[in-house]
Amino acid sequence: MTTEATATLTGTPETPVTTPATPSGGAEVNAATDPVPLFVYFPVQTPSGPRLARESIDVPGGTVGGAVAAMIAGPRDPDYLASWDPGTTVLSASEDDGVISLDLSAEVRRANTDATGTDLLAQQLVYTATEAAGAPDASVRLLIEGQTAGALWGTVAWDEPISRADVTAVRAAVQIDAPVQRQYITSETTTISGEALNPGPIAWRIVDAVGDEVASGEVQPDEETDPPSFSVTVELRVGRYTVEVSVPDPNDPSGAPVTDTRAFSVHLGA
Repeated sequence: MTTEATATLTGTPETPVTTPATPSGGAEVNAATDPVPLFVYFPVQTPSGPRLARESIDVPGGTVGGAVAAMIAGPRDPDYLASWDPGTTVLSASEDDGVISLDLSAEVRRANTDATGTDLLAQQLVYTATEAAGAPDASVRLLIEGQTAGALWGTVAWDEPISRADVTAVRAAVQIDAPVQRQYITSETTTISGEALNPGPIAWRIVDAVGDEVASGEVQPDEETDPPSFSVTVELRVGRYTVEVSVPDPNDPSGAPVTDTRAFSVHLGA
């Protein structure tokens, strides 16, 4: 049975708000306290090649070091890629005058760049660290066991701090931010929210555990936000679901769709 669904546009999607864990100015930003949801970036394959997507992950203290450790540990979403040697350790993380300094263990040199390419792997680290610091304009200095990283993965020269590349060059064309993968929802309504790189309509649909479509439609992203954000609210019965959003890939001549999915479940209280 198809549910009734209403699409609403919001200035910001229903996602975690990222703020700096500690003030800048050289303060250590890797102390562990209560978990804070932060966006952590991972590569994903698209019709035009690998791009960056993101997941909201509870990070101890909401710190840069914790976010980078979560990135190294890998994604929950099975569509995203884990490229870092899991033995890589975050030795320290600090921020000073717009530069985030990360010191990682030597295992970082063994990252698997076959599926992603070296430049995207570098941008994954830069996007994750700057997002956690609440400083998208900051740059990232990479140290390996206290020494400047230098030549890395065969083609990257990390001799100086690196800044974010433009979102259109590295981000996936569409992205679900909420719900998170395998989220347990206890309300009568479920909000699907995220971002898109282009202002065109976003197709969305929700299927149940046996693959039957229960809701679908299109939503126009809010162009007042950068990147444009979208939000759709639906009423769902108790059960397990998968939501899918898609847009044409702006970098693929055939216009093949870029898709993102999230599995979640609805459980209402007695």
